[in-house]
Amino acid sequence: MDRMGVVLIVVGVALAAAAGLADTVGIGDDRGFHYRQAIGVGIGAALVVAGIVVGVRRSRQQDPASPDGPEPSRESGSIR
Repeated sequence: MDRMGVVLIVVGVALAAAAGLADTVGIGDDRGFHYRQAIGVGIGAALVVAGIVVGVRRSRQQDPASPDGPEPSRESGSIR
């Protein structure tokens, strides 16, 4: 997977975890799960999805495969 995709995934997971556990770690107001935490978790999840998409697209650009699957081997003497 591409480096940019991995960075997006790691940042997204960290943001989602920090937002989701804000009250537990002491950076929240300890009054329940609020809309700001939900926004943080949502943005973190979106970054994870974006990282996966970027990683998959860039890996496909570097190693293009045929849409029909792997190419059959062309060994001499094969039976047809």
